[in-house]
Amino acid sequence: FDFFICVGTDLGLILRAASGWNTGGGGGGTATIVRSFRVGRILRLIQGAKGLNRLFNTLILTLPGLSNISALLCLLLFIFTVMSMQLFAKIQFQGDLDAHANFRSFPLALLVLFRCATGEDWNGLMHDLTRQADGCVTEPLYDKAWNDPDWDRKKNPPYCGFIDVPGCLPLNGCGSAGAIPFLFLFNFVVSFVFLNLFIGVI
Repeated sequence: FDFFICVGTDLGLILRAASGWNTGGGGGGTATIVRSFRVGRILRLIQGAKGLNRLFNTLILTLPGLSNISALLCLLLFIFTVMSMQLFAKIQFQGDLDAHANFRSFPLALLVLFRCATGEDWNGLMHDLTRQADGCVTEPLYDKAWNDPDWDRKKNPPYCGFIDVPGCLPLNGCGSAGAIPFLFLFNFVVSFVFLNLFIGVI
């Protein structure tokens, strides 16, 4: 192990001198690979320090338990993401609910819930999900005429979020009071229970 660490480090110094990385020369992927040998120095220090070695061995022993909890946590995030898209996808943008934080697509909804799991402004998002804006529609409907190849976008523009095309109308769905129990339940189950259980296993 020590031999490969020394060879890799020396090889990195030789390549750096030959290609002039310090003077702004290129290195590309080779530079990244050679630099990865430096991580081995940390592993060597762990082997030498008894305290660090015990912590490292404890981490290795807890990996099976962590994988089980991680899989269950991912399953819960998936379930809550699908539920959030079903309940809140049509609510119009307002306040903290905007183009960067909404439930109109699975990746973005998953990212928003992951942010809420960290405690980042989940209560502000909850209040904006319940807000009843002026002129909002209780349940914006998808018009099947938009599937027609001869559909005229100017006469019958679609809602943005259903079909994102130039000239689409912003979705104007009303807020839902269901956001309050939903986000409280999400934070209780995911943040308070499973994230603490994740830490407890370690």
